[in-house]
Amino acid sequence: MRWSYDLSGKLIYLKHMIGINFSPWYCEQLELDPWDTFINLLNNLNPDIVRLSAYWNRIQPAENIYEFDELEKYIAELNKRNIKIVLTVGINAQRWPEFFIPAWLLKNIDSPKNFQIELNKPGSIIQNYLLKFITQTVKKFDSKIDYWQIENEPFQQSFPPFQKIFYCTKLSPQKLFRPNPLCLMKVLH
Repeated sequence: MRWSYDLSGKLIYLKHMIGINFSPWYCEQLELDPWDTFINLLNNLNPDIVRLSAYWNRIQPAENIYEFDELEKYIAELNKRNIKIVLTVGINAQRWPEFFIPAWLLKNIDSPKNFQIELNKPGSIIQNYLLKFITQTVKKFDSKIDYWQIENEPFQQSFPPFQKIFYCTKLSPQKLFRPNPLCLMKVLH
């Protein structure tokens, strides 16, 4: 048996869970069929929880076009199997290079340094597009997702403040998947 403490100091039992990260994009980089790989992982590992990423560059190929079909297919399969889902959404997703920015947005930025400056500027066009993407994703999937992870590495200074994201998306703090291990234990308990 494994025991730990929750945030209030109460002793809790930690249920062992099997979890996996899955990236269709990374499967393609390895020249694997993403759907077949996904189904094989689910069948062979029988995970309790799966983390997916909403890759901004795949979902929003043009300024006002959102294509959620691929992600929706993976989420539907997990829901059908009653597997818990953590969905990472934002500019920063799992797997290297981590920043998956739509090409149409990058065309207006002349250098990586200027992109970082624009990204951190309150009310910048990049922040506005990013918040719109996060909001659209949350609206689309909130009822189907167990936990949200806003940004893959939320302590980097590369995205808008959490308060603004919560205001724009009306995301429930109870569904936020926090990076703090103690919070993780409490969420999964």
